[in-house]
Amino acid sequence: MNTSTRSLTTPDHQIEAVDEYIDLGSYCGSTWQTTYDIASWATVDGVRQLVLRSDWSALDADGDLAIVGVDDCDDNDPTVSTCAVEICDGKDNDCNGTVDEGFPTAPYPDADRDGYGDSAGLPDCSGVEVGGDCDDSRAEVSPGATEVWYDGTDQNCDGNDGDQDGDGYLAKVVGGDDCDDVDAAISPEATEVQDDGIDQDCDGQDAQSEEAKPPASGGICGVTNAPPLPVLVGAALAMVVRRRRDPKGRSA
Repeated sequence: MNTSTRSLTTPDHQIEAVDEYIDLGSYCGSTWQTTYDIASWATVDGVRQLVLRSDWSALDADGDLAIVGVDDCDDNDPTVSTCAVEICDGKDNDCNGTVDEGFPTAPYPDADRDGYGDSAGLPDCSGVEVGGDCDDSRAEVSPGATEVWYDGTDQNCDGNDGDQDGDGYLAKVVGGDDCDDVDAAISPEATEVQDDGIDQDCDGQDAQSEEAKPPASGGICGVTNAPPLPVLVGAALAMVVRRRRDPKGRSA
């Protein structure tokens, strides 16, 4: 049998324990030696010593000196046994079938401790009075947080990360149609104002009135139906030449 011992002088339960197993005197059960025989006295090198069973870890996996199925309802957690004191941690520490008894409860659990609870969660002793936290695993996300626009995270839990001006249209940077997402007067549904240099309806241009439009190409002095300039110049030269001829058609 594998043993782990420490020298002892009297067979008293209130003694320092074997190896790293803390203090057998603090063991939770009352039948630790007779019923489960987890330790026995032996004389080693002429010294009376307490020897733990080699399979002790199978009886007490979490090392809390409580035996699973008898004094321990969770042998993977050293804070849980019939001898443990109940604390506010969401566990049944004292194995009485009730979690966090004796502690006042709040309506919304607040796992990330940001002061805002999960509205869908169950009341517990570590909760808060204010709900609305849309991600209770991240303290930087809550109804009181400052929104960081267009980063894919709804920091302030209002359901909006892509419409900064609140006009109902997402910004183009996140695949929307709003060409200016800091001005609610500008969106694909806005009414265009002529001649102000602003594209209110996000169609790519500012609407112009007839008065502000430039003359059509080829026109002269605003007369859009006038003949092209080369034609007019040619006609004028022909008239000058014609006037310099004599009545018989000879040049002057």
